[in-house]
Amino acid sequence: MLASTLWFASEPSMRSVVFIAALSFLPSCGGGSSNATTDGGPSGSHSITYDFDGVAYAGSLLATATLMNNNAGGNDLGIEASDLSGHVLAIAVAPATPAATVMTGTYAVQAAPPLATFQFSNGTSGTWGASQTDGSGSLTITTLTGTEIKGTFSATMVATGADGGTGSGMLTNGAFDLPVN
Repeated sequence: MLASTLWFASEPSMRSVVFIAALSFLPSCGGGSSNATTDGGPSGSHSITYDFDGVAYAGSLLATATLMNNNAGGNDLGIEASDLSGHVLAIAVAPATPAATVMTGTYAVQAAPPLATFQFSNGTSGTWGASQTDGSGSLTITTLTGTEIKGTFSATMVATGADGGTGSGMLTNGAFDLPVN
């Protein structure tokens, strides 16, 4: 699994940056439609949906939430979603300290943990992000069990990287109900 190879830095804010930076290694998928709303899992009830600049998306090829334990006894959260048109959303959440665990509550894009970071790749049309230095946003976890996570999110993102989009990107109406890996 991709997320399991991403979070080995010891500082919480660096763990989020490493996770989001690894998004560029995800394969692009061409063709198809982005109309599917479930992750295709056995129950079919898990989903992630959001709007980016007013266009509705749903992660269907990869819609996962991973809690990754670290060496200090805490954990980090990674949420990944992609669709058949090559749109990819990645969200990382780091608790206050390496020994802390992700819990229900709100995690904002800010300079120091606890924090959330976001990145969205719009196929070949660019990449936008919200991190410790640019953009704003938050993720609210309303339910977290050993098998399921639910919540909402939104962000105002800036164009990033060599293939950055133009202007800011608005991530709105985000909602997820995913199995926990």
